[in-house]
Amino acid sequence: MADAEAGHMIKAAKGAKALVADLKTEVAGCKNMGEDMAAIEAWASMFTEPKSLFKTMGANYLKNNRNIKNDIA
Repeated sequence: MADAEAGHMIKAAKGAKALVADLKTEVAGCKNMGEDMAAIEAWASMFTEPKSLFKTMGANYLKNNRNIKNDIA
């Protein structure tokens, strides 16, 4: 989150991708995580296309910047 808040979006995207990989390893021994992991992996797939992700993030930020700033505060 610190990277995203500081505007370092590439670092933030790489961090999120690493987080999902680490999470997958950490929960490997857990039972009944199949659906949850599939949902997390589907969410994380957006980090494989940074250009598309940043375009979508930029558009969403422009539409919702007041709410985003309030949430961060």
